[in-house]
Amino acid sequence: MNRKIICISFTILLSIWPSCADDEELSTATLPLNEILRLYRETEKTGTPEKKGPPVNAVVSRMELSGQLLDNAADIEVNVRVVVLEDNEWSEVKLLHLDDHTVVSGLPDPGDILIMNRRNILTCLTDKKGVYDFSFSLLVTAITEDGDRAATVRLEENSQSLFRIRLDETHFALGGDRRLERTPDGFILYPDNNVYRLRWKLKKAASFARATASVTGTMPEKRPEIEPMVSRGHGSAVSTLEGRLILRLLYELHFTGEKSISFTLPEEYELEKVYINGIQRIFTIKSGTVLLEVLPGRSGGQAGSVELVLTRKQGNYLLSGSIHHRLPAPDWPVHEMFLTLHLPEVFDYTFRGGSLKSVREVPEANYTYRIPTPGKAMMFHQYLIQSSLPSVSIDYAIAIDGDYFIAPEY
Repeated sequence: MNRKIICISFTILLSIWPSCADDEELSTATLPLNEILRLYRETEKTGTPEKKGPPVNAVVSRMELSGQLLDNAADIEVNVRVVVLEDNEWSEVKLLHLDDHTVVSGLPDPGDILIMNRRNILTCLTDKKGVYDFSFSLLVTAITEDGDRAATVRLEENSQSLFRIRLDETHFALGGDRRLERTPDGFILYPDNNVYRLRWKLKKAASFARATASVTGTMPEKRPEIEPMVSRGHGSAVSTLEGRLILRLLYELHFTGEKSISFTLPEEYELEKVYINGIQRIFTIKSGTVLLEVLPGRSGGQAGSVELVLTRKQGNYLLSGSIHHRLPAPDWPVHEMFLTLHLPEVFDYTFRGGSLKSVREVPEANYTYRIPTPGKAMMFHQYLIQSSLPSVSIDYAIAIDGDYFIAPEY
């Protein structure tokens, strides 16, 4: 034969005749091997259906905006939850539209997700599955329409969202809108086809004061403002055996209106992060000083906060030595300052000197930037600081109590 056909004989049980007797002759068929393999592959395909993935790779599951109305702008914090459903595949999530009137004033570091301006759209990009919660800040400049201020925030994805608005109602009035709801803490604005439209105006008293100032060059007499001050400062420093130190400083502010506060930084430190009222902000350092614009945490309130995160390399520990700490100096008067040092446990420490004095306990502080605080704690306090860098020095020596060998007596 010129060509051999390799065949295989197999038995097919005919299940459509279940009543067949056990001794009944079975039906058989003979097919070529390649035909059997083809039928086997088709059976595999039809027997194990392909698993389908989700209809979308990532979604914005929640978005909450919180805004403070200013004279000619809206300062907005945006809290977002992004859910990524697929791993090892790049997912793009569009958050909101950026136009000529909208500036991103503060971005977080959310880890495995990248936030960027992509064709005038604030966009998230990641290839890792997970749930991402983060916040960022916007400054939206208002335009004038018929004497009113108007600002717009346009979302790019359908998501559950709302806009909480704070304002000083002695100076501003919100425009009437059926999508506006008053709450005990301010107002809630609901979107119209994924667009938030803000309208507000100066009240007549404020407008008259500004008009008078433009004509006479002086503002009408008003009640004296509260002198801005730092009512209490908290510090927490964590030191490692490798010689790296992380210093967190939380300043509780007492003031009204919009103010500026600057901090003179010790030259041995690097400023890593800045938080204003718990929101991370972009900052610029000039000649060793950082200047920040602050507002009260609540509309019409008199309290706010600034948190600084600094790092420095202080060198490795020896068997004994001294450690010196200097803290930044705000240009506002400080009523009192507390500091806690968290130090390696293998040493004993004694207070040496400085403007800060040793105390037994300090009040608890609610830092936005959270880190572990292991080791031995030493606590310090100082009253009435004015334009000076608080300081403290301590001596250390290896702790040998209970860890050395005592020779037996013979």
